[in-house]
Amino acid sequence: MYTKVMSEASTLADLSRFLNKDLLIELWPQLRPPRYCVRRWHTKFPQLAALGSGGVWQ
Repeated sequence: MYTKVMSEASTLADLSRFLNKDLLIELWPQLRPPRYCVRRWHTKFPQLAALGSGGVWQ
């Protein structure tokens, strides 16, 4: 569900409503979001970039 919300949410309110920060950080290395999504999230949230993205897009 997190991958779907991250790549398809149309507003910040949607992201805030459906994503939990702590859970996202915990799950991030295991998620497989689209490449464009990984780049966007890594740019906005350096702490996620430090975690990688399951080694898929690195």
